[in-house]
Amino acid sequence: MDDSMDDASRDDASTDNASIDAPIVEEVRRARERLFQLCGGDIDQLLDRLQAAEAQDRHRLVDPEEVGRRMARPEGEAGNREP
Repeated sequence: MDDSMDDASRDDASTDNASIDAPIVEEVRRARERLFQLCGGDIDQLLDRLQAAEAQDRHRLVDPEEVGRRMARPEGEAGNREP
């Protein structure tokens, strides 16, 4: 086990954990659990369901590389807009 995290890093990590209790995170966890139950607790069935939903809504997916290219364009250049 790598125990190389110093005290300052541990303090930063514990501060970050506060956001884990945010209401949106709890909502996502509840939704995940409901989906998992709908799939009978079968992880393969859950993944199939998620992949099918992704394929159906492909137009809503964001390509991180495209966002990076848009953000790298100089101000005022054609097509430069917030993702």
